[in-house]
Amino acid sequence: MNNKHTKSNTLLFFIRWLINLLKITSVTVLTLAVIPSYADYSQTEYQLKARFLYNIAKMVRWPQDELKDGKTALTFCFLGKDVFGTNLNSIKNKKFNKNTVTIKRNIGLGNSLKSCHMLFVSASERARLPNIISTLNNRPILTVSDMNDFSQKGGMVTLTKKAKKVKMVVNLQATRDTSLDISSRLLSVAKVLK
Repeated sequence: MNNKHTKSNTLLFFIRWLINLLKITSVTVLTLAVIPSYADYSQTEYQLKARFLYNIAKMVRWPQDELKDGKTALTFCFLGKDVFGTNLNSIKNKKFNKNTVTIKRNIGLGNSLKSCHMLFVSASERARLPNIISTLNNRPILTVSDMNDFSQKGGMVTLTKKAKKVKMVVNLQATRDTSLDISSRLLSVAKVLK
């Protein structure tokens, strides 16, 4: 009887061990299934910022004559050094309402701005920032940069990265001057300059 009891205890121990192993394995599998969606966001700073640009655009309303449903591409323009590289591929040709996102790199301040809905100003343009802001002259173009003081100097949205998180600063007056309507959802997660 003692031998049977020992075998029974050993079998019970083995079954418990196997159940715990299955629990650990299933938690690991579930974790690995979830992590890739977050890993995409944390692989590089500019992959994360590219997705932020798209998500910010979803929370902005342009004047109707600037963005007609399905008839006009939502154009993201990039001024200065190309810091995004291939990271913009994740948002290129995505649908935005009925419009398709297009990307224009290395644009100038002349006529090429006419088709822009969003303008990312690279930090390489810091010395020209006052000229860039005055050239835009209250046009309904959402200006975004990752220069630390961009919003304080007249830009609309500053993206900063702290502790693997992207934070936003929004210059509300600059957006109002251009007839852009910023969603309260966006403002609730940003530091707002009035």
